[in-house]
Amino acid sequence: MKPFTYYPIGDSGMKIQLSDDISLHTNKKVHQVCKVLEERKIDGILEVVPSYHCFYVYYNPLKLKISHIVDSVELVFHQLAAQGDEQNEVVLVPTLYGGEYGIDLTRVAQENGVSESDVIQIHASIDYFIYMMGFLPGFPYLGGVEEAIATPRLKNPRTKVAAGSVGIADRQTGIYPVDSPGGWNIVGRTPLPLFNADSAKPFLFRAGQYIRFIPILEDEFYLIQEQVNNDTYVVKVEKKEN
Repeated sequence: MKPFTYYPIGDSGMKIQLSDDISLHTNKKVHQVCKVLEERKIDGILEVVPSYHCFYVYYNPLKLKISHIVDSVELVFHQLAAQGDEQNEVVLVPTLYGGEYGIDLTRVAQENGVSESDVIQIHASIDYFIYMMGFLPGFPYLGGVEEAIATPRLKNPRTKVAAGSVGIADRQTGIYPVDSPGGWNIVGRTPLPLFNADSAKPFLFRAGQYIRFIPILEDEFYLIQEQVNNDTYVVKVEKKEN
């Protein structure tokens, strides 16, 4: 029995579904398979797009048949099962909490009956898994925050939230990659650019990585910002054992 089901999407696409539920285990497997398929550069496969519990394969029907793609995907599953789990990357995201860059930190603390320092400590204590990318260029869909600091979205969204703003909405957290409207509670900001259209690698993150927020002081924020502008800042990435 195959470890997935598949459905055609028009005459040049396929949906490969691993499960009906959203789970960390399933999503990790999605990214592992997609990574291998991309690395193999199979002639005829144009793009592989991961999602929560499935992924999409877009291909040239003049070069590949569905049966060939199914066989290739099944082979990858068997090989990954034999290899076991791999290490994941954790991208360290320096974040200045509170003040003018975290204008909702005080309210998030008050609504949850905790101190501002508690909010920061709790928010920065988790490695957040990136399930997929989307919504805005470079926006990471992350695993949830602790219930202790979960805070509803704003009733009246702001017309502009600055790029780099770190927000909480219910049990979600995220980072705005570009200036945009938004209704999340802003608790901090990172000086790192999440999206740069002029770069050879335009996105800071990729699905399947983890994000760890690192609290920094105001002086550190401006120092990193200057290094980013001078193209001398090196993003810190650690290995995470599964």
